[in-house]
Amino acid sequence: MSKSLTNAEHFDFTNLDGERLDLLGSCVSFSDTIDMGIVAKSIVRKDGAIHQRVGAAPQKYEFRCSLIGPDCKARYLRLVSVCKSNPEGLLVHPWFGSQRAVVKSISATTSSGDARDTIEFTISFEESGVKDAPKPSPAAL
Repeated sequence: MSKSLTNAEHFDFTNLDGERLDLLGSCVSFSDTIDMGIVAKSIVRKDGAIHQRVGAAPQKYEFRCSLIGPDCKARYLRLVSVCKSNPEGLLVHPWFGSQRAVVKSISATTSSGDARDTIEFTISFEESGVKDAPKPSPAAL
């Protein structure tokens, strides 16, 4: 059985309908993917490339969580229902704080035997919204 992260106590999500997922204490681990928005432009008959910032893709966050207890199935089904009804909302990330995000996917697994009252799931978020256009990189000037 996995142990919850103590540095992830601020992980939470509330959708735009005001429904909170109540994920406090369920996070086992998390990872972030932060794209810098860099493209490489190759030059004919030249080695190397010119790099230019064109605008970054939204940041992506993946949280691996566990629901433990006799009510874990009901809690998981509520989580799925809330996210399917309105996947957009406010994510509270342990490192990056509060930001608008959308739930991209949820996947779950469970085991028979000793962990009958445990559902392990992964919930993936993507940053939502548009930011200012990037300034041209020196290589593009």
